Amino acid sequence: NSPYTFYEYWEVWVGSEPVKYWYSDAEQMSRVPENQRITTFEEGKTYSYSVITLANENYTFASKDDGLSVMLNGKDFIAKSEMIWDGKSLMIGPGAFMTPTTPVEQKEIPVVEINNATLTFKDGDKPVFTGTIPDDAKYRLVFEEWRTDGEWTRSDEWFNDADHHGDDKDITAFDKDKTYNYNLYIKQNSKGYDEGWYFGPNTKLKINGKEVSFARDNSDIEHLNEQLIEQLNEQIFAVTTGITMTPTAAGASEQTEGDKTDTTSPQTGDNSNLALWLTVLFVSCGGVIGGTIYGRKKKHSAK
Repeated sequence: NSPYTFYEYWEVWVGSEPVKYWYSDAEQMSRVPENQRITTFEEGKTYSYSVITLANENYTFASKDDGLSVMLNGKDFIAKSEMIWDGKSLMIGPGAFMTPTTPVEQKEIPVVEINNATLTFKDGDKPVFTGTIPDDAKYRLVFEEWRTDGEWTRSDEWFNDADHHGDDKDITAFDKDKTYNYNLYIKQNSKGYDEGWYFGPNTKLKINGKEVSFARDNSDIEHLNEQLIEQLNEQIFAVTTGITMTPTAAGASEQTEGDKTDTTSPQTGDNSNLALWLTVLFVSCGGVIGGTIYGRKKKHSAK
């Protein structure tokens, strides 16, 4: 049996005073007059959230000074709230205030545009990355990537250290005997989230003004539940493009762009060293899943 029980507690505030209440505990809720009950969340009003916890028989709560910790959704709740404690009961809050807003209309991003990308190289050239996005884009370019068998390099140097590469090599110069694939990792920005924009099945990709083929890559989130995968795919546009490049000794490289394909194509290529590190779910972009970056996973533990 659990050493404690708890219930949640919402209040509506007007100025510095609570005026309406809601408890998850039915007995507590029955004591609240009908005209003082929260029945729905309303736009523009301010709400606070608290937790009331009761120790079961033969148990008591340690004090905060003695190391008591309370974790809510993986975060330290005490650090953000007040606490009332008497050993057998514990009220923590208000730990969060929120003001509901009207949901924004959800809109699919029609085209992802990458401009000024350097896509041809000579034998021995070092990789350079010059891709840009439009000034009013609803997304940001996290990195460009060139990849060949067992080797890759990305535009963001944070991803090119030994820890992210693992057993793969960093491409320091292009080789005329190898063919390279151009890939992208793009993420919804805060402006895109606030305005309701998302990446969807009909989102197209244009590079240097030309529509190109691509396959969405979700190989590193396949183990997550369907709802989480869907939410991540709406915020992250990780793609293997149809652009390949083979440097030549004579000068200009040989480049192909492939036929345009459905954006729901399965992932392609060797992505064994790509991973989505989920820092905190529903954080970046104002409460949606974020803080995600593409790289090798590290295991952490928290107590």
